[in-house]
Amino acid sequence: MVQSLRERGSWGPLHSPPGLADDATWASFYTGVSPARHGRYFFHAIEPGSYRSPYWQDKHLQYRPFWEALSDAGRRVAVIDVPKSPLSRNINGVHVTDWRVHGRDRQTQSWPQEISAELLSRFGDDSTDGLSQRPWFCDEKALAEKDYDAFIGSLTRSADDKLTFAQELLKQGAWDLFLVVFKEAHCVSHKCWHLLDKSNPAYSPAFALRYGNAIKNIYTRLDRAIGSLLETAGPESNVIVFSDLGMASNYTGNFLLDEILRRLEFKRLSMAGRARRQSLELALTVSRHLRGNDNEAGSRRIRLFYPLPNGEQSGAIRFNVAGREPNGMVRAGADCDALRAYLVDALLELVHPDSGAPLVDSVLSSAAIYRGPHSECLPDLLVMWNRDRPIQAAASSLIGEIRLPGLSIRSGGHIAGGIYFVAGPGVAQQSIAVPASITDLAPTVAAFLGQKLPDVDGRPILTAVPLNVAERN
Repeated sequence: MVQSLRERGSWGPLHSPPGLADDATWASFYTGVSPARHGRYFFHAIEPGSYRSPYWQDKHLQYRPFWEALSDAGRRVAVIDVPKSPLSRNINGVHVTDWRVHGRDRQTQSWPQEISAELLSRFGDDSTDGLSQRPWFCDEKALAEKDYDAFIGSLTRSADDKLTFAQELLKQGAWDLFLVVFKEAHCVSHKCWHLLDKSNPAYSPAFALRYGNAIKNIYTRLDRAIGSLLETAGPESNVIVFSDLGMASNYTGNFLLDEILRRLEFKRLSMAGRARRQSLELALTVSRHLRGNDNEAGSRRIRLFYPLPNGEQSGAIRFNVAGREPNGMVRAGADCDALRAYLVDALLELVHPDSGAPLVDSVLSSAAIYRGPHSECLPDLLVMWNRDRPIQAAASSLIGEIRLPGLSIRSGGHIAGGIYFVAGPGVAQQSIAVPASITDLAPTVAAFLGQKLPDVDGRPILTAVPLNVAERN
């Protein structure tokens, strides 16, 4: 079905927020704005004025979803399982959250409220993804061999359950916007990527022989589900199908980052004046005793910089800035700029000690990329690991050599970029080489409905919008 959309509509690459993964990307999709405006970078939040990084809550979101604006304009909307999105109450239609999504924020909810109870009664809760406090199949760890049959079976049932409910809802008719997200491709790629990549250390010929078609089978099932929904919607419907991110073997150095930063901080102290050095050395000594304590009374308050929780695709770093953090130890301005330059150079010098190959591909400064009123809700630096080989250790002239026990993590990890397909009456058949932004999708949907979203960063993918619709905006 996706191939037929490519043959009859417009399609092209999709640009995701640099250095960030699915939490920030989904939030940018449903708000139409950058992470510096909606404030979400991960399923942990940054609370300016503290050292806390609690689990994300709806109160942390700084911008509302685009379907609420369409509802306000009188459009009838149905939204099913857009990940990382808050429940929209009192909308003109139906909204279901956290039913069959990857990385749930909360228990299943809906508007109207009785729909979630009906879904759980008919189909049961999700056994693949759950809340962060509990172990589930699709967590950040490698999947145990004994669990593969149950995992794949759960994804198959999940896709079928989603299709059944979506078909029933779609057949009620008169929807201006019908939006549904399937999470199963995401989960199977996280856990089974090594079955496709013979260079991955987790690859096993015998295991690949048994389960090597898992990803293909799930993708095929989802392709058929899309076809069924499009057939029900009818040929006159405008359609957007997209994947927000890519996937590759999950090679990350995040498990080394805290020790790397501690050693770089110690080296930085040796460059400071005597009085300043003695003061910071005392703080660092206390910090070592508090290692692993990430609350406000812990080690973060007496460090120059520290790691934040983040997905495997990049390491996240926060500076302890005076005036921003309660116990800021780095003056904003020239001092912070100098420390940032030191840290970026030092991180780029890291290598694999066994091969001498670069460990870090690039270090991104959030301030240089993301500008907006809630930029302080983002990490200051994002360390993009070199993903061409597994990361087991780190070395440089500043840190010496670090070897820590590796983690048993899922074999597939996010990479930047996705793809989109748009089809419908009046949409030209063409390949668009210039990447669209994930923030462009919301205004594109609105343009199809003759609406213009207020104050978003994205713009309609003009070549994908019929001329008479674009002209009305």
